[in-house]
Amino acid sequence: MSPSLRGVRSSIISTAVLGIVASSGYRAGMALMCLMPALAAAQTRRRDAFFVAASYYAGATWPVLPAARNFFGPDPPAAGAVLMWLGVSLLLAAPWPAVWTTKRPQLLWRVPLGLAASAVPPLGIIGVASPLSSAGLLFPGAAWLGLIATAILPALCLLAPRPTMLLTLALAAFLNAAWRPPVPPQGWEAVDTHFGGISHGERTPAAQFTSINWLEQRALKSRAQVIVFPETVVPMWTDATELFWQQTLAELRASGKTMVIGAGIPSSSAPRPIDFSAELAALRDESQAPPRAATQNDGPSYWNAALILGAQTGRFLQRIPVPLGMWRPLSRGGVPLQPLGSGVTEIAGQRAAILICYEQLLVWPVLQSMLERPTVIIAMANDHWVTGTPIPRWQASAVAAWARLFKLPCVLAAND
Repeated sequence: MSPSLRGVRSSIISTAVLGIVASSGYRAGMALMCLMPALAAAQTRRRDAFFVAASYYAGATWPVLPAARNFFGPDPPAAGAVLMWLGVSLLLAAPWPAVWTTKRPQLLWRVPLGLAASAVPPLGIIGVASPLSSAGLLFPGAAWLGLIATAILPALCLLAPRPTMLLTLALAAFLNAAWRPPVPPQGWEAVDTHFGGISHGERTPAAQFTSINWLEQRALKSRAQVIVFPETVVPMWTDATELFWQQTLAELRASGKTMVIGAGIPSSSAPRPIDFSAELAALRDESQAPPRAATQNDGPSYWNAALILGAQTGRFLQRIPVPLGMWRPLSRGGVPLQPLGSGVTEIAGQRAAILICYEQLLVWPVLQSMLERPTVIIAMANDHWVTGTPIPRWQASAVAAWARLFKLPCVLAAND
Protein backbone atom coordinates (compact mmCIF):
# COMPACT_ATOMS: atom_id res chain seq x y z
CA MET A 1 0.00 0.00 0.00
CA SER A 2 1.39 3.40 -1.03
CA PRO A 3 1.99 6.07 1.61
CA SER A 4 -0.67 8.32 0.06
CA LEU A 5 -3.26 5.55 0.22
CA ARG A 6 -2.37 4.82 3.82
CA GLY A 7 -2.76 8.52 4.60
CA VAL A 8 -6.22 8.63 3.04
CA ARG A 9 -7.30 5.52 4.89
CA SER A 10 -6.03 6.98 8.15
CA SER A 11 -7.95 10.21 7.51
CA ILE A 12 -11.15 8.31 6.71
CA ILE A 13 -10.90 6.30 9.91
CA SER A 14 -10.06 9.43 11.92
CA THR A 15 -13.05 11.40 10.66
CA ALA A 16 -15.39 8.44 11.17
CA VAL A 17 -14.25 8.22 14.79
CA LEU A 18 -14.56 12.01 15.07
CA GLY A 19 -18.17 11.78 13.86
CA ILE A 20 -19.04 9.01 16.30
CA VAL A 21 -17.50 10.99 19.17
CA ALA A 22 -19.43 14.11 18.12
CA SER A 23 -22.73 12.19 18.06
CA SER A 24 -22.12 10.99 21.61
CA GLY A 25 -23.22 14.40 22.86
CA TYR A 26 -20.27 14.79 25.22
CA ARG A 27 -19.03 18.34 25.04
CA ALA A 28 -15.32 17.52 24.87
CA GLY A 29 -15.95 15.35 21.82
CA MET A 30 -18.22 17.92 20.19
CA ALA A 31 -15.53 20.58 20.55
CA LEU A 32 -13.34 18.51 18.18
CA MET A 33 -15.90 18.68 15.36
CA CYS A 34 -14.10 21.77 14.04
CA LEU A 35 -11.22 19.53 12.87
CA MET A 36 -13.24 17.73 10.16
CA PRO A 37 -12.91 20.45 7.48
CA ALA A 38 -9.14 20.55 8.00
CA LEU A 39 -8.86 16.77 7.49
CA ALA A 40 -10.98 16.96 4.34
CA ALA A 41 -9.16 19.97 2.89
CA ALA A 42 -5.74 18.43 3.61
CA GLN A 43 -6.26 15.60 1.10
CA THR A 44 -4.22 15.55 -2.09
CA ARG A 45 -7.13 14.61 -4.34
CA ARG A 46 -10.64 16.02 -4.67
CA ARG A 47 -12.35 12.66 -4.38
CA ASP A 48 -10.44 11.85 -1.22
CA ALA A 49 -11.80 15.04 0.35
CA PHE A 50 -15.28 13.71 -0.41
CA PHE A 51 -14.63 10.30 1.14
CA VAL A 52 -13.12 11.84 4.27
CA ALA A 53 -16.10 14.17 4.76
CA ALA A 54 -18.58 11.36 4.03
CA SER A 55 -16.95 9.14 6.65
CA TYR A 56 -17.36 11.92 9.23
CA TYR A 57 -21.05 12.34 8.52
CA ALA A 58 -21.59 8.58 8.41
CA GLY A 59 -20.05 8.31 11.86
CA ALA A 60 -22.06 11.25 13.19
CA THR A 61 -25.43 10.11 11.82
CA TRP A 62 -25.27 6.44 12.81
CA PRO A 63 -28.03 6.98 15.47
CA VAL A 64 -30.47 7.26 12.56
CA LEU A 65 -30.35 3.47 12.23
CA PRO A 66 -31.63 2.44 15.69
CA ALA A 67 -33.95 5.48 15.91
CA ALA A 68 -35.80 4.61 12.68
CA ARG A 69 -37.92 1.93 14.35
CA ASN A 70 -39.28 4.28 17.00
CA PHE A 71 -39.82 7.23 14.71
CA PHE A 72 -41.13 5.70 11.51
CA GLY A 73 -43.26 3.02 13.14
CA PRO A 74 -42.90 -0.52 14.42
CA ASP A 75 -41.99 -2.09 11.07
CA PRO A 76 -39.83 0.26 9.01
CA PRO A 77 -37.81 -1.45 6.25
CA ALA A 78 -34.21 -1.85 7.38
CA ALA A 79 -32.97 -1.07 3.88
CA GLY A 80 -34.82 2.25 3.97
CA ALA A 81 -33.07 3.31 7.17
CA VAL A 82 -29.68 2.36 5.73
CA LEU A 83 -30.36 4.23 2.49
CA MET A 84 -31.46 7.30 4.43
CA TRP A 85 -28.31 7.16 6.57
CA LEU A 86 -26.04 6.83 3.53
CA GLY A 87 -27.96 9.47 1.60
CA VAL A 88 -27.61 12.05 4.37
CA SER A 89 -23.89 11.29 4.73
CA LEU A 90 -23.18 11.63 1.01
CA LEU A 91 -25.26 14.78 0.55
CA LEU A 92 -23.62 16.58 3.47
CA ALA A 93 -20.18 15.59 2.13
CA ALA A 94 -20.96 17.01 -1.33
CA PRO A 95 -19.66 20.57 -0.69
CA TRP A 96 -16.18 19.43 0.31
CA PRO A 97 -14.88 18.18 -3.06
CA ALA A 98 -16.36 21.37 -4.55
CA VAL A 99 -14.37 23.67 -2.24
CA TRP A 100 -11.21 21.53 -2.22
CA THR A 101 -8.13 23.14 -3.77
CA THR A 102 -4.37 22.73 -3.91
CA LYS A 103 -4.01 26.51 -3.42
CA ARG A 104 -3.87 26.63 0.35
CA PRO A 105 -4.43 30.40 0.84
CA GLN A 106 -7.81 30.05 -0.90
CA LEU A 107 -8.94 27.77 1.92
CA LEU A 108 -9.51 30.89 4.03
CA TRP A 109 -12.70 31.50 2.04
CA ARG A 110 -13.33 28.04 0.60
CA VAL A 111 -13.65 26.25 3.97
CA PRO A 112 -16.20 28.76 5.35
CA LEU A 113 -18.07 28.41 2.06
CA GLY A 114 -18.19 24.63 2.47
CA LEU A 115 -19.45 25.00 6.04
CA ALA A 116 -22.11 27.46 4.96
CA ALA A 117 -23.26 25.20 2.10
CA SER A 118 -24.08 22.38 4.52
CA ALA A 119 -25.63 24.72 7.11
CA VAL A 120 -28.13 26.76 5.06
CA PRO A 121 -31.04 25.32 3.07
CA PRO A 122 -31.39 23.23 1.05
CA LEU A 123 -28.61 21.09 2.58
CA GLY A 124 -29.19 22.81 5.90
CA ILE A 125 -32.51 20.95 6.18
CA ILE A 126 -30.47 17.81 6.93
CA GLY A 127 -27.39 19.67 8.18
CA VAL A 128 -26.73 17.83 11.44
CA ALA A 129 -23.27 17.52 13.01
CA SER A 130 -22.02 20.78 11.54
CA PRO A 131 -18.52 21.67 12.75
CA LEU A 132 -19.92 25.16 13.38
CA SER A 133 -21.78 23.67 16.36
CA SER A 134 -18.49 23.56 18.26
CA ALA A 135 -18.21 27.36 18.30
CA GLY A 136 -19.92 27.76 21.68
CA LEU A 137 -17.69 25.15 23.27
CA LEU A 138 -14.49 26.75 21.98
CA PHE A 139 -15.40 30.43 22.25
CA PRO A 140 -18.24 30.89 24.76
CA GLY A 141 -19.68 34.39 24.79
CA ALA A 142 -17.97 35.40 21.55
CA ALA A 143 -21.27 35.42 19.57
CA TRP A 144 -20.83 36.04 15.83
CA LEU A 145 -17.07 36.56 16.17
CA GLY A 146 -16.77 33.09 17.69
CA LEU A 147 -18.74 31.65 14.79
CA ILE A 148 -16.47 33.35 12.26
CA ALA A 149 -13.38 32.15 14.12
CA THR A 150 -14.67 28.57 14.06
CA ALA A 151 -15.34 28.84 10.31
CA ILE A 152 -11.79 29.95 9.45
CA LEU A 153 -10.02 27.84 12.09
CA PRO A 154 -9.61 24.70 9.87
CA ALA A 155 -7.92 26.72 7.12
CA LEU A 156 -5.60 28.41 9.62
CA CYS A 157 -4.69 24.98 11.02
CA LEU A 158 -3.43 23.98 7.58
CA LEU A 159 -1.67 27.27 6.79
CA ALA A 160 0.04 27.77 10.17
CA PRO A 161 -0.57 24.68 12.32
CA ARG A 162 1.53 25.37 15.42
CA PRO A 163 0.69 29.04 16.11
CA THR A 164 -2.98 28.43 15.28
CA MET A 165 -3.28 25.53 17.70
CA LEU A 166 -1.44 27.38 20.48
CA LEU A 167 -3.50 30.54 20.03
CA THR A 168 -6.78 28.59 19.84
CA LEU A 169 -6.01 26.59 22.97
CA ALA A 170 -5.03 29.71 24.89
CA LEU A 171 -8.09 31.67 23.79
CA ALA A 172 -10.48 28.78 24.40
CA ALA A 173 -8.99 28.17 27.86
CA PHE A 174 -9.32 31.85 28.78
CA LEU A 175 -12.91 32.19 27.53
CA ASN A 176 -14.04 28.97 29.19
CA ALA A 177 -12.40 29.93 32.47
CA ALA A 178 -14.10 33.33 32.39
CA TRP A 179 -17.47 31.92 31.32
CA ARG A 180 -20.41 32.39 33.65
CA PRO A 181 -23.76 31.02 32.44
CA PRO A 182 -26.58 33.55 32.23
CA VAL A 183 -29.33 33.24 34.82
CA PRO A 184 -32.67 32.05 33.35
CA PRO A 185 -35.50 34.59 33.48
CA GLN A 186 -37.00 34.82 36.94
CA GLY A 187 -40.25 32.92 37.24
CA TRP A 188 -39.59 30.56 34.30
CA GLU A 189 -39.75 26.79 34.76
CA ALA A 190 -39.10 23.87 32.38
CA VAL A 191 -40.97 20.65 33.15
CA ASP A 192 -39.75 17.28 31.86
CA THR A 193 -42.32 14.54 31.30
CA HIS A 194 -42.14 10.76 31.14
CA PHE A 195 -45.14 9.91 28.98
CA GLY A 196 -43.36 7.48 26.65
CA GLY A 197 -44.49 7.09 23.04
CA ILE A 198 -46.82 9.72 21.69
CA SER A 199 -47.16 8.52 18.09
CA HIS A 200 -47.79 5.20 16.32
CA GLY A 201 -50.75 4.47 18.60
CA GLU A 202 -48.57 3.66 21.60
CA ARG A 203 -50.79 5.58 24.03
CA THR A 204 -54.24 4.36 24.95
CA PRO A 205 -57.12 6.81 25.52
CA ALA A 206 -56.70 6.23 29.25
CA ALA A 207 -53.00 7.08 29.06
CA GLN A 208 -53.72 10.22 27.07
CA PHE A 209 -56.33 11.35 29.59
CA THR A 210 -53.96 10.67 32.49
CA SER A 211 -51.14 12.64 30.90
CA ILE A 212 -53.38 15.61 30.08
CA ASN A 213 -54.73 15.64 33.62
CA TRP A 214 -51.16 15.56 34.95
CA LEU A 215 -50.19 18.50 32.73
CA GLU A 216 -53.14 20.55 33.94
CA GLN A 217 -52.43 19.90 37.60
CA ARG A 218 -48.70 20.53 37.14
CA ALA A 219 -49.35 23.89 35.48
CA LEU A 220 -51.83 24.98 38.15
CA LYS A 221 -49.57 23.97 41.04
CA SER A 222 -46.45 25.64 39.61
CA ARG A 223 -45.39 28.89 41.20
CA ALA A 224 -43.65 30.00 38.00
CA GLN A 225 -44.98 32.71 35.74
CA VAL A 226 -44.00 30.80 32.58
CA ILE A 227 -44.17 26.98 32.51
CA VAL A 228 -42.57 25.21 29.55
CA PHE A 229 -43.64 21.65 28.64
CA PRO A 230 -42.03 19.38 26.00
CA GLU A 231 -42.81 18.89 22.33
CA THR A 232 -46.11 17.16 21.38
CA VAL A 233 -47.14 16.25 24.93
CA VAL A 234 -50.59 17.08 23.56
CA PRO A 235 -50.60 15.04 20.32
CA MET A 236 -53.27 17.16 18.60
CA TRP A 237 -54.82 20.42 19.82
CA THR A 238 -58.34 20.82 18.43
CA ASP A 239 -61.41 22.90 19.32
CA ALA A 240 -62.53 19.99 21.50
CA THR A 241 -59.16 19.94 23.25
CA GLU A 242 -59.49 23.67 23.90
CA LEU A 243 -62.91 23.09 25.43
CA PHE A 244 -61.52 20.32 27.65
CA TRP A 245 -58.77 22.67 28.91
CA GLN A 246 -61.12 25.65 29.29
CA GLN A 247 -61.28 25.72 33.08
CA THR A 248 -57.53 25.20 33.48
CA LEU A 249 -56.75 27.98 31.02
CA ALA A 250 -59.14 30.31 32.84
CA GLU A 251 -57.35 29.60 36.13
CA LEU A 252 -53.97 30.22 34.51
CA ARG A 253 -55.16 33.57 33.17
CA ALA A 254 -56.57 34.54 36.56
CA SER A 255 -53.24 33.78 38.25
CA GLY A 256 -51.16 35.52 35.56
CA LYS A 257 -49.45 32.32 34.40
CA THR A 258 -48.47 31.45 30.85
CA MET A 259 -47.98 27.88 29.65
CA VAL A 260 -45.80 26.98 26.65
CA ILE A 261 -46.71 23.48 25.52
CA GLY A 262 -45.86 21.33 22.50
CA ALA A 263 -48.82 20.17 20.41
CA GLY A 264 -49.91 19.28 16.91
CA ILE A 265 -52.33 21.67 15.21
CA PRO A 266 -54.48 20.40 12.33
CA SER A 267 -54.02 22.48 9.20
CA SER A 268 -56.96 24.18 7.51
CA SER A 269 -56.97 21.44 4.84
CA ALA A 270 -57.25 18.64 7.38
CA PRO A 271 -60.64 17.07 8.13
CA ARG A 272 -62.18 17.95 11.47
CA PRO A 273 -60.84 15.54 14.12
CA ILE A 274 -63.16 13.33 16.11
CA ASP A 275 -64.61 14.85 19.27
CA PHE A 276 -62.55 14.41 22.43
CA SER A 277 -65.60 13.04 24.23
CA ALA A 278 -64.99 9.71 22.51
CA GLU A 279 -61.66 9.49 24.33
CA LEU A 280 -63.33 10.22 27.66
CA ALA A 281 -66.04 7.64 27.03
CA ALA A 282 -63.36 5.05 26.44
CA LEU A 283 -62.14 5.49 30.00
CA ARG A 284 -65.27 3.76 31.28
CA ASP A 285 -64.46 0.66 29.27
CA GLU A 286 -61.24 0.50 27.28
CA SER A 287 -62.37 -2.72 25.62
CA GLN A 288 -65.11 -0.66 23.95
CA ALA A 289 -62.77 2.09 22.88
CA PRO A 290 -63.48 3.47 19.40
CA PRO A 291 -60.92 3.08 16.64
CA ARG A 292 -58.15 5.56 17.16
CA ALA A 293 -57.99 8.69 15.08
CA ALA A 294 -55.15 9.13 12.65
CA THR A 295 -51.84 9.76 14.39
CA GLN A 296 -49.54 12.60 13.58
CA ASN A 297 -47.56 10.52 11.12
CA ASP A 298 -50.61 8.87 9.53
CA GLY A 299 -52.94 11.80 9.01
CA PRO A 300 -53.18 14.81 6.76
CA SER A 301 -51.14 17.96 7.04
CA TYR A 302 -50.66 19.44 10.52
CA TRP A 303 -48.35 21.91 12.26
CA ASN A 304 -45.89 20.92 14.96
CA ALA A 305 -46.17 23.87 17.31
CA ALA A 306 -45.41 25.43 20.65
CA LEU A 307 -48.71 26.78 21.98
CA ILE A 308 -48.66 29.79 24.31
CA LEU A 309 -51.69 29.61 26.58
CA GLY A 310 -53.01 31.30 29.71
CA ALA A 311 -52.23 34.93 30.56
CA GLN A 312 -50.72 35.24 27.09
CA THR A 313 -51.83 33.43 23.95
CA GLY A 314 -50.13 32.63 20.68
CA ARG A 315 -48.43 29.88 18.76
CA PHE A 316 -44.99 29.23 17.33
CA LEU A 317 -44.65 26.83 14.40
CA GLN A 318 -41.74 24.46 13.90
CA ARG A 319 -39.69 25.58 10.93
CA ILE A 320 -37.76 22.43 9.99
CA PRO A 321 -39.47 19.14 10.92
CA VAL A 322 -37.67 15.81 10.53
CA PRO A 323 -37.40 15.09 6.78
CA LEU A 324 -39.38 12.05 5.59
CA GLY A 325 -40.64 11.25 9.09
CA MET A 326 -42.54 14.53 9.58
CA TRP A 327 -41.91 16.68 6.52
CA ARG A 328 -42.80 14.47 3.58
CA PRO A 329 -41.99 16.11 0.24
CA LEU A 330 -44.26 15.15 -2.68
CA SER A 331 -46.99 14.26 -0.18
CA ARG A 332 -49.92 16.22 1.22
CA GLY A 333 -49.43 14.70 4.64
CA GLY A 334 -47.04 15.48 7.46
CA VAL A 335 -45.68 18.78 8.76
CA PRO A 336 -45.06 21.64 6.31
CA LEU A 337 -41.52 22.92 5.87
CA GLN A 338 -41.04 26.66 6.46
CA PRO A 339 -37.30 27.39 6.71
CA LEU A 340 -37.95 31.15 6.55
CA GLY A 341 -40.55 31.15 9.32
CA SER A 342 -40.30 33.40 12.35
CA GLY A 343 -37.49 32.49 14.75
CA VAL A 344 -38.52 34.46 17.84
CA THR A 345 -41.74 35.18 19.72
CA GLU A 346 -42.55 37.43 22.68
CA ILE A 347 -43.36 35.65 25.96
CA ALA A 348 -43.75 37.45 29.28
CA GLY A 349 -41.50 40.32 28.26
CA GLN A 350 -38.79 38.07 26.82
CA ARG A 351 -37.87 37.49 23.18
CA ALA A 352 -37.85 33.70 23.05
CA ALA A 353 -36.07 31.74 20.33
CA ILE A 354 -37.91 28.41 20.23
CA LEU A 355 -36.10 25.34 18.90
CA ILE A 356 -38.30 22.29 18.55
CA CYS A 357 -36.55 18.90 18.77
CA TYR A 358 -34.75 18.17 15.46
CA GLU A 359 -34.02 21.87 14.96
CA GLN A 360 -31.63 21.72 17.93
CA LEU A 361 -29.22 19.60 15.85
CA LEU A 362 -29.18 22.06 12.93
CA VAL A 363 -27.42 25.37 12.33
CA TRP A 364 -29.92 27.26 10.17
CA PRO A 365 -32.84 27.64 12.62
CA VAL A 366 -30.44 28.66 15.39
CA LEU A 367 -28.68 31.38 13.40
CA GLN A 368 -31.96 32.56 11.90
CA SER A 369 -33.28 33.03 15.44
CA MET A 370 -30.10 34.77 16.60
CA LEU A 371 -30.51 37.38 13.86
CA GLU A 372 -33.78 38.38 15.58
CA ARG A 373 -31.94 39.14 18.85
CA PRO A 374 -33.58 36.80 21.36
CA THR A 375 -33.12 37.14 25.11
CA VAL A 376 -33.78 33.47 25.95
CA ILE A 377 -33.78 30.10 24.18
CA ILE A 378 -36.65 27.65 24.69
CA ALA A 379 -35.77 24.09 23.65
CA MET A 380 -38.58 21.54 23.46
CA ALA A 381 -38.15 17.86 22.57
CA ASN A 382 -39.94 14.54 22.49
CA ASP A 383 -37.06 12.11 22.95
CA HIS A 384 -38.99 8.87 23.30
CA TRP A 385 -38.41 8.03 19.64
CA VAL A 386 -34.63 8.13 20.17
CA THR A 387 -34.58 6.07 23.36
CA GLY A 388 -31.41 3.99 23.53
CA THR A 389 -29.40 6.39 21.35
CA PRO A 390 -27.17 9.34 22.27
CA ILE A 391 -29.46 11.79 20.44
CA PRO A 392 -31.15 13.24 23.58
CA ARG A 393 -27.77 14.10 25.11
CA TRP A 394 -26.54 15.38 21.73
CA GLN A 395 -29.55 17.67 21.39
CA ALA A 396 -29.15 19.05 24.89
CA SER A 397 -25.42 19.63 24.42
CA ALA A 398 -25.91 21.25 21.02
CA VAL A 399 -28.50 23.75 22.22
CA ALA A 400 -26.41 24.45 25.33
CA ALA A 401 -23.41 25.16 23.09
CA TRP A 402 -25.39 27.69 21.04
CA ALA A 403 -26.65 29.30 24.25
CA ARG A 404 -23.04 29.57 25.47
CA LEU A 405 -21.90 31.15 22.21
CA PHE A 406 -24.54 33.88 22.27
CA LYS A 407 -24.62 34.38 26.07
CA LEU A 408 -28.27 33.39 26.39
CA PRO A 409 -30.11 31.47 29.13
CA CYS A 410 -31.66 28.23 27.94
CA VAL A 411 -34.86 26.58 29.16
CA LEU A 412 -35.07 22.92 28.06
CA ALA A 413 -38.07 20.61 28.46
CA ALA A 414 -38.05 17.02 27.15
CA ASN A 415 -40.36 13.99 27.16
CA ASP A 416 -38.99 10.45 27.34
